[in-house]
Amino acid sequence: YPAHRRVKVWLRKPSLAALVSTAAVALLLIAPTFWLGWTFVTQAVDAVRDIPRAQVAEKIRTGMDFVSARVPESFGSVEERVGEWAQGLSEKLLALTAKLPANIAGFILGFVVLLLTLFYLFRDGPKLVRLLRDISPFEGDRHDVMVKQTIDMITVTINAGFVVAFAQGLLGGLSFMLVGLGSPILWGVVMAIASFIPILGA
Repeated sequence: YPAHRRVKVWLRKPSLAALVSTAAVALLLIAPTFWLGWTFVTQAVDAVRDIPRAQVAEKIRTGMDFVSARVPESFGSVEERVGEWAQGLSEKLLALTAKLPANIAGFILGFVVLLLTLFYLFRDGPKLVRLLRDISPFEGDRHDVMVKQTIDMITVTINAGFVVAFAQGLLGGLSFMLVGLGSPILWGVVMAIASFIPILGA
């Protein structure tokens, strides 16, 4: 964390420097996430509204008639089964909506815990590193090499994943925008998230 070290040297107070660095990280996380989430939701709603409902309903009716003509009567009415499926789906959506406040509260609580952990790591990180080095079963030099290799491996893996996700989402969103398709940010975010899925995401 070179940026925090500069802040620490400039302020000369570990607690204040940790507070400033934590606030900066929170701002960098909240602002883009809020904007991206709001844009994602807005474009998702617009995409649903743009669906030609009459055509969709007609296709569903045609498909149901096709299946009804070929499914034996012992299987029951296709329309009844579709109605049961729709009712079950609505009940699940209602349950998810009821859990939404609790999920939001849990997200906020987790984010606060993350910021508190980050604050103490900024402030007491060097002390924690020295403590772990003292209680490590390995010798000093070997411990340092293992820690460095582990940090490098984790850093490269995480950075590579986010770089690929950003590039894939950006290129996908720009492609949608250039060809005139709707909701480029929506599909860019979907492509970025899908990039984390092994094999299929690429």
